[in-house]
Amino acid sequence: MRFQTATSPTDTEKVFALFRSAQTVTNTITSANFGRGNPAILATHSASNDGYSITHLDTTVGAGNLFVGIVADYPDTSANKTGISRGEDAVWVQVYGFNANATILKASTAAVGAGALLIPSTAAALIAATSTPEAGTGGLVVLAQALGTASSTATTTAKVFIRAM
Repeated sequence: MRFQTATSPTDTEKVFALFRSAQTVTNTITSANFGRGNPAILATHSASNDGYSITHLDTTVGAGNLFVGIVADYPDTSANKTGISRGEDAVWVQVYGFNANATILKASTAAVGAGALLIPSTAAALIAATSTPEAGTGGLVVLAQALGTASSTATTTAKVFIRAM
């Protein structure tokens, strides 16, 4: 794991850590595997309990996994960088700072105000604190903008502040 800060006079500080995807090259990689803006957790299952392999929070990995941040980038040779992470890729995860591209899953039709704490969930996205978090997850993500009313389980991109180091 390697940390790197990226700062500029017009941007707030962002800190990234380099992890390895816990997906192996023999896994079937689908769009359900994490992509940019999705939460990453330490992989604590099978042989990947090494402290630097990450996976997407889903129902197959079980509880007790530590949220480490939001996936920022990974090797991607597709047009317009719209591809997904591949097995054993080196993955940049944003572990601190402002992020304008976090994937949010609204858990209800109610509006969610700026400042709401967001919690990683098995729903493959960060969700508002009004819903039930996956047991054993940790980390702090704060919604930096208000989300209006919408149908339940609507996925959107939102601005968040991450402090998961």
